[in-house]
Amino acid sequence: MPVAVLGDATIDVAVRLAASMSAGGDREAAIRLGVGGQGANVAVRLARRGVPVRLVTALGDDQPGRWLAEQLEAEGVRVERVPPARSSLVVALIDPAGERSMLSDRAAVRLESDDLATRLAGAAWIHCSGYLLRDPDEAGPVLAAIQRLRTAGASPPRLSIAGGSADEPAPAAALREAVERLDPDLLVLGLDEARALTELPSGTGAAVVKRLAVLAPLAIVTSGATGAHAVLGGRVSIAVPGEHDPSPAIDATGAGDAYLAALLAAVLPGSWPPSTARLPEVLAVAARAGSQAARVEGAQARIPDEPPAATVAP
Repeated sequence: MPVAVLGDATIDVAVRLAASMSAGGDREAAIRLGVGGQGANVAVRLARRGVPVRLVTALGDDQPGRWLAEQLEAEGVRVERVPPARSSLVVALIDPAGERSMLSDRAAVRLESDDLATRLAGAAWIHCSGYLLRDPDEAGPVLAAIQRLRTAGASPPRLSIAGGSADEPAPAAALREAVERLDPDLLVLGLDEARALTELPSGTGAAVVKRLAVLAPLAIVTSGATGAHAVLGGRVSIAVPGEHDPSPAIDATGAGDAYLAALLAAVLPGSWPPSTARLPEVLAVAARAGSQAARVEGAQARIPDEPPAATVAP
């Protein structure tokens, strides 16, 4: 099933701190340059699992943009470039426990709904990063393009929305409004994002996912190592524990994207939505991928569940 991913591709500068930062301090750190961005991470991991995928993303006609396109195409991702003024950059600060904080310098993107609809056309499944829906001005053309495709023809594409770090009131409200308009088939959010969207600041995964059930036939709230909660069809609640791995997490960057890619790759071949009997198995596969991704360095570092690079078709 061909998939179109709509989201960011960025130059990632990962800074692994040897000790906590302090104002005015000077700390040793391991610094690494790589490819990142929520859209790019999902697209690459889908391609590694054999899913035909294109990435509709903002890339400048500059050296970083050309390098990003080359790296993505080498992974088997078809790149559809939407030109911004320049390419985007993200700095990930990774503390000694493996938790990360993100500093994002996203390039302004000039989107046109007709152009986006053309680039997304022909996909049986569209995945949209929540980052593109947090700002009403930026979200407008995205909403128009996806709605146009979802209401045209006898077999409209299915739609998933995930992430976006919308854990503050303004972006959370914008993301919720966009989700309500798009009516996705699948919604996946982290616990903090889900709390913000449902206005339950201290809600448990089980509580907030019930509130999200009105937004999608399958709503999932992830809570990292503690597992995930899902509501299927607005009524069937499923809780799946996190993947148990005694080895320490070293880099949480991109772990949620690995979770999502594994989830999508598992559900694409079967009927939609997955049955109540199959869903726990799918969630367990996704949890394993997210756990593995947190134990390698880099947002797109290869994990054991993915084939080695030598077996991936160009």
